[in-house]
Amino acid sequence: MKKTIARTIAAAALMGVALGLSGVAHAEVVGDPDGVAGYNVEQSYDDCALMSAADVVGQMTGNAPAEEDVINFAQNTPSVAQPGDMIYDQGQTDDDPNAGTIFKDLPIVLAHYGVKGQYVGGGNMDSLMGVLRDGGAVIVNLNAETIWNLDGDRTQADHALVVTGVDTDNGVVHLNDSGTDDGADEQVSIDTFTAAWQTSGNEMVVTS
Repeated sequence: MKKTIARTIAAAALMGVALGLSGVAHAEVVGDPDGVAGYNVEQSYDDCALMSAADVVGQMTGNAPAEEDVINFAQNTPSVAQPGDMIYDQGQTDDDPNAGTIFKDLPIVLAHYGVKGQYVGGGNMDSLMGVLRDGGAVIVNLNAETIWNLDGDRTQADHALVVTGVDTDNGVVHLNDSGTDDGADEQVSIDTFTAAWQTSGNEMVVTS
């Protein structure tokens, strides 16, 4: 999914948190959101999961593949999770319901670029943070309307993005989000993130 209007996250509240830290030692953040923000690239198609995979390949290898290269691989590689389909269907129109990526097949995409990944169903914040603490990367499947604070169906997972850090002291999750033009180190509250993530049953793909 790609957002086509300005982000409406409660930035003012987050800014207030940041200003409140003035003159005080910064809380430790699990992950490295500043260090990996540069791997986020805005998506051109309905390929948020593939762009998240490209972001993670960049984090793990220092060399992120181009969007068209990842698309070419995924739309010509059979799905393991859904036999008979390809990993990615670009679709015929912007609102084609069949367009998109089979999330469970993202480890195949990562492996193509030399990165070992694993699909995890039913994750939680502790396991997600453990991956980041160990230097790994995390892609999650969640609801975009909740993350972007937009009207619409907030009950279905319809977007993938990369979690780059968690600040439990300030209640903030750091994200790389290809679905918006300012998605590098996008920040939302932990409550907002967990509400969006639970719509997929807390699916994630993590690197070893």
